[in-house]
Amino acid sequence: MYGYRIQHGEIAVHPVEAEVVREVFRRYLEGEMVVSIAEWLREQGVPSYRDGMWTPKRVLELLKNEKYAGNALLQKKYVADHLSKKEKRNDKQDPDSKKSKKKKRCGLPNVGKPVANIAKTGINATKKLVGTILRAATLILIALIILTLLKAFLSNAGSYGKILLLGQTKDTTLIAYLAVGAVLVGYELLNFFWAASRTRARSRHNNRLDTGRGLLSFVIIYAGSYLAAMFSHLIPSSPSWLTGVQGGLSIYGGLKATLLPLCIAGVVSCVVRKIIVR
Repeated sequence: MYGYRIQHGEIAVHPVEAEVVREVFRRYLEGEMVVSIAEWLREQGVPSYRDGMWTPKRVLELLKNEKYAGNALLQKKYVADHLSKKEKRNDKQDPDSKKSKKKKRCGLPNVGKPVANIAKTGINATKKLVGTILRAATLILIALIILTLLKAFLSNAGSYGKILLLGQTKDTTLIAYLAVGAVLVGYELLNFFWAASRTRARSRHNNRLDTGRGLLSFVIIYAGSYLAAMFSHLIPSSPSWLTGVQGGLSIYGGLKATLLPLCIAGVVSCVVRKIIVR
């Protein structure tokens, strides 16, 4: 363990490493980020444990280590149900698992628990911020898809009739064409509001989970465009309303190259949200 050595069967403080530990705790308690602390350690040429390189992950592990507060959590996993034999992480359900360790603390005050709490709070805040940014990105991408569909269908509607005269002419070809566009835009609008809403799913710590809402919409909207590009020409042109359907699907299929990067970005944003925000 960094900062300690075993000498003659006893735990002894390593004076050089102890000074590094004190400095790391001091900087963190003053508000410095773990990324900055790790960079400072590398710039100073401070060797990590077993001569490894200091990374933000290693700095965070040091800060969250309860042993620097003179405690040790024994039995980090336990079997709660002897029928299923499934192991569970010990979140202090077993009070006997936390034992006091009579150990010098590298000259540190009892800051292990506060720092662990601060670190946990900081991680949760970061996850929440990242989740909010990614959810906003998901909504922006869906909105871009809606605008793309509207622009394509409206700009090509003149080939099937005049929208302003639709009430008088009741052109079935134009109506069918616009209906295809309306279904696609309506579907994306529903997904926009679905992705914007909050899920009720919660973690075992009662934190709200992000289930990656909107993921399926990106897959479906691109798959539909791809299939429309392949099979829209197979639709017969008679009766006249089928001409409008064929035209609408042809426009939709022609957007597959435009929709591909938007849908890929949308899938990535939803997957990352689902993984990170737990």
